[in-house]
Amino acid sequence: MTCGEAVMQLLAAYEVDTVFGMAGTMTVELYRGIGRAGIRHVQCRNEQGASLMADGYARATGKPGVCTIIAGPGVTNAATGIAQAYCDSQPMLVLSGACATRSHGKGWGAIHELDDQAAVTAGFTAFSAMIRYPEEVPELIARAYAGFRGSRPRPVHLSLPRDVLPELVEAGWRTRRTPSLPMPDPAAIEEAADLLAQARRPLILVGGGAVGTRQALTQIAEHIGAPVLSTNAGKGILPESHPLSLAARSCKPRASRPWPTPTWCCWWARKSAWATASCRNSIFRAPSFGSTLILRN
Repeated sequence: MTCGEAVMQLLAAYEVDTVFGMAGTMTVELYRGIGRAGIRHVQCRNEQGASLMADGYARATGKPGVCTIIAGPGVTNAATGIAQAYCDSQPMLVLSGACATRSHGKGWGAIHELDDQAAVTAGFTAFSAMIRYPEEVPELIARAYAGFRGSRPRPVHLSLPRDVLPELVEAGWRTRRTPSLPMPDPAAIEEAADLLAQARRPLILVGGGAVGTRQALTQIAEHIGAPVLSTNAGKGILPESHPLSLAARSCKPRASRPWPTPTWCCWWARKSAWATASCRNSIFRAPSFGSTLILRN
């Protein structure tokens, strides 16, 4: 089994069922592995489409999106989707080809050569690594999934040189146990519950970090009669058809305002959120709000 085939077998063991990308001479072994691992491949027209599709897959399923791209211009094309996933804390694994290891840093002008490809995406990934030996693959993929499942999810970029992927490896790469998400301090939960119990007119602000909490959010909102305002990333957690939903609102100062300082913007956003909630909250006969529960990442 080649390194490229073993990579896909390992990803299948991590429950990857779909990969987005474009085949290239650098990534042939990855594509052999995709077929043999039984993973569905979605062909893209360019690498930007592959990274954006992987980002969308992560948002829709809650599972890490995976894309395969070529080196050099393939990586720079995919940068937009990778950066978008980074800004919105979406899990994504980017597997790119790379020039042969013997040419790294030599300036020989190899096809799709970048002086330091890992550095290109380092600023908008959890980490970006250039793999030198096949034995590094299981460790780095385990590190990626530990980040996806045990902390704030962010994209990971692994560069796989074209002379590393065809190397033969021993079959049987195994997944490694990933850490669980850290739980909140029970004392903090009790304190929040006390504040909510004492609040005259609470408001819930929900963000992207609360994706997957619809049932709990609905129960809390209905129990305390709190309207729910969501950020763009939190849109849809509570259906907008729900009587307590204020939907998603973006609060921005008027374009004619010449001095939107951070302090003024924060004050304006708070006032706008209160005004919007007060307008909708006439159903609950609430002229003002006494406390806010914020659910976000």
